[in-house]
Amino acid sequence: MRLLSREALRANIQAINHDLDPYRREADLRAWCAREFPDGHEASWFELAGAAGAGISIYALFALATETRCSEVEIERTNNAYFPWASAVATMLDSYVDHIEDTANGDHVYVSHYPSPEHAIDGMSQLMRRTFAEVRALPDAERHMVIIACMVAMYLSKNSARNTAVRAATLRLTSAGGAMTRMLLPILRLWRAAYNQRAM
Repeated sequence: MRLLSREALRANIQAINHDLDPYRREADLRAWCAREFPDGHEASWFELAGAAGAGISIYALFALATETRCSEVEIERTNNAYFPWASAVATMLDSYVDHIEDTANGDHVYVSHYPSPEHAIDGMSQLMRRTFAEVRALPDAERHMVIIACMVAMYLSKNSARNTAVRAATLRLTSAGGAMTRMLLPILRLWRAAYNQRAM
């Protein structure tokens, strides 16, 4: 319950994410990270802020609550895999596939905090590899790996991830997602085409 409450409170960061003033927004996000992680963290401040807004760890904790047996250690390890790693992957990939539209609308573009587009692809690839390494060590690892691979493939199957300007970058991200992501990607592209979900 403690972890669930903490992650739910962290999701309030969305109020900062939607601040239309980019300078105030960045200052407030940096201040939030300094308060939440006074001793620092392996992830960057913007990866942590993005992870908090995704809220994926909340779903993982709810899923664990349905288990008849679940140790405190397993709960902690699962939460640590989903926050910040899997949650940061979700936010960064969402930002990656929507960055043109978000830039045009003046919305917050999380991937723009990386020093360059090349750094962004490297950073997202590292986040994915770390996420898969974390969930691979959990009980029922296969279930977690399928969830993460589906999430990555769903984002990368979007039409905006296939245009000429980003095609090479998307291939690198797909590779970082591993064999399961590579297998799922064409299936999800077909699903999008069949059900007209290209922009989702």
